[in-house]
Amino acid sequence: MKRLVETRFIRYLVGSIDALLTNAYVLELMWQEQSAGGDMDVQGHLKNLVNPLFLPTLVILADVFSQSAFASETAQSDIYPLWDDKANIDKFLCNIKRMNDLPVLENPLNRRLRLHHPSIATGHFTPDANKPDQQVNIMQYDVRFQPRLRNQQHRQQELTPEDIIETVEVRVKQLTSAILRESVTFLAQGEQERDIVKIFDLKSFDFHDPGSLSQQFNDEFVSVASHLDKGTLLFPRNLCSPLCGGVKCLCLLNQFKTFKERVRDNKDRFRGVWFVVNEAGQVKWNITTVLSYFHKIEYALHEDIPDLAEIIEICLVMSRSQSDMERAGKLMKDVSDKRFGGKFNEAHHEKGKRDRVNEETFLYGNYVPLHSLPLHEVSQEWTKKHLPPIMKTNPGKESSTLRTLENKEPNVRFWFNSFTAIGDFCRHYGRLPQATLVDKY
Repeated sequence: MKRLVETRFIRYLVGSIDALLTNAYVLELMWQEQSAGGDMDVQGHLKNLVNPLFLPTLVILADVFSQSAFASETAQSDIYPLWDDKANIDKFLCNIKRMNDLPVLENPLNRRLRLHHPSIATGHFTPDANKPDQQVNIMQYDVRFQPRLRNQQHRQQELTPEDIIETVEVRVKQLTSAILRESVTFLAQGEQERDIVKIFDLKSFDFHDPGSLSQQFNDEFVSVASHLDKGTLLFPRNLCSPLCGGVKCLCLLNQFKTFKERVRDNKDRFRGVWFVVNEAGQVKWNITTVLSYFHKIEYALHEDIPDLAEIIEICLVMSRSQSDMERAGKLMKDVSDKRFGGKFNEAHHEKGKRDRVNEETFLYGNYVPLHSLPLHEVSQEWTKKHLPPIMKTNPGKESSTLRTLENKEPNVRFWFNSFTAIGDFCRHYGRLPQATLVDKY
C-alpha cells in the first residue's frame, strides 16, 4: 500500500494550481482591497500570496506533480502487469531526473516554468499573453528576505527578478532530488517481482546467439518457480523420473529454454500483434500479448511446456493496478471505521494481536459462495476444541430458522378474524380504515 498514490488528489492538486495561476490577478485585487482598510488577519494571509516567490513556486509544483499524475493515471488500468509497471516507473523517474539535471529553459518538461520564465525575469507574472490587463506585477510590494550567502553579512535586501529565477531553479532541484531519493522506498519492486520482469524481458533476449539465449535468466526463472513451489503448487506437475529434482531439475528448466526458442522462432510470424509502436515512434514488444499467445490452443505454442504455461498464467494475473489497491484501501478503511469504529488497525497487528479488520477485509474482498465452503470439515475442526451448544431445537417444533431459509410463508394472525368484525368497526367509526388487515383463508 506504500505505492498507492491517490491519482485524483494529484490531478485535483495540479488543476487547482493551474486555476490559481490563471486567475493570479485576483490575488492582487484582493490585496489592494484589503490594504485599503480590510481585516488585518486577511491581510496577513494575503501577504504570503502576493510574495514574489509564491507564484513561481506554484509553477514548479504544477510541472513536477504533473509527471506524478501521468504515471499514476497509467497505473489505474485494470490490466497493469509487472513489466508495464516497471516501464511506467522507469519513465517517471527518467523524467524527474531530466528535470533535476537539465537547466530550466532547456527541459521541455518544465512547460509552465518555460512559459512564464520571460515575464518573471522582468518582475511580472502573465497568466495569459492574450490578456495583458491581467498581468501581475510581483515586485511592487515591499517584500524582503534574508539571503543565505557565505562570507557575507546577513542583511535585508530587496528581492530582484534574478533572485527569483535563481531561487526557483534551486527549488526545482530540491524537489526533484527528494523524489529521486524517496523513490527507492516507495516505488521499488520486490525480489520476486524483479525476477518475473527479467524472465519475460523479451527485448533483452539474445536471439542471435543460441548458446547465450539458452542460459539467459535461468537463475531468475528457478527463483520464481521455487517461490511458487513453496505454496500449494507443485513444479513440475509430472516428474520426469523417480529421481526428478523438482524445481531445480533440468526438465523444468528445459521448458523455459523451449519458451525462449519459440518466441525467437515466431516473432516474425506474429510481428503484427507482438510488437506495438509507441508515441515516440519506437517499436516495442507487447509482452502481455506474447504471453497470452502461449495460451491460445490454435497456435500450439503451449505444447510440451505445461508447467511454464501455468507460470505464465500466474504472472499474467499479477497486477500492480492502483485501482485494485485503491479499492482495497477504501474497503479496509470502511471496515475499520464503520464495523469497528477505528479500534483495529495496523498498530494492533504489529503488537501480535488479532487483526479483525484484515480478516474481514479479506472476506469482503473475496466472495465465496456458501455451498463452496468446507463447512463439514470446519465443523469437525471446531468441535475438537469447543463444546457443543447447550440449546437444542425441540424435535416436535419446526425450526423458525429452517422455515425462513425454505421461504415458508408464516401464518400471520391479525386483530380481525372475520369480515363481520371489520364491518362493526367501520359502522362504529363511520369510515373505513386506511389499511385493512384481513386474515388469509
